[in-house]
Amino acid sequence: NSGQDPKVAMAYNLTVSRGNSSNSLTSHPALLDYIVDAKGFVDIPNVGEVYLAGLTISQAEDVVLDKIKGAFAVPPVVVVRFVDYKISVLGEVKSPGTYTSQDGKINIFQALSQAGDLTVHGQRENIKIIREEKSGEKKVYEVDLNDASLLTSPLYYLQQNDVVYVTPNKRKAKGSDIGSATSLW
Repeated sequence: NSGQDPKVAMAYNLTVSRGNSSNSLTSHPALLDYIVDAKGFVDIPNVGEVYLAGLTISQAEDVVLDKIKGAFAVPPVVVVRFVDYKISVLGEVKSPGTYTSQDGKINIFQALSQAGDLTVHGQRENIKIIREEKSGEKKVYEVDLNDASLLTSPLYYLQQNDVVYVTPNKRKAKGSDIGSATSLW
């Protein structure tokens, strides 16, 4: 933009190398992520610590913009996104593992879809969500995918670090204690 001093913007748009293991010259730099610490603060160059805990993405963008806009002749663009929003899907799914979401929002059906859906042994009426509450206590919630009220439940959208566990049916659970050779008898 005209009237914009690139040196001022450089203080905020720091880049880091994201190369491969051989550190070749073909690695492309990426913008440095500013991470919110455990107390809810992010450290911004030339501004200091800014408290962002509990805010939505758009609220956080507004707070950061308000703090830095005085440093620019032309209003800057501030983009806030989740860089480590992850959930885990375990149990009777085709591809158990940890999955991430760039927009910081994922519902239980999207999470199960990313994990390849339930196997034939998964119980749709007995899904567990393990969630750490704000108090630090871990709670286990039961979800029935066949229940339409799930769509309006606070469990429909998963939260950062939730673990979704698909419980096996009784036949699979009993069979897991017996070796494959024994089950043929």
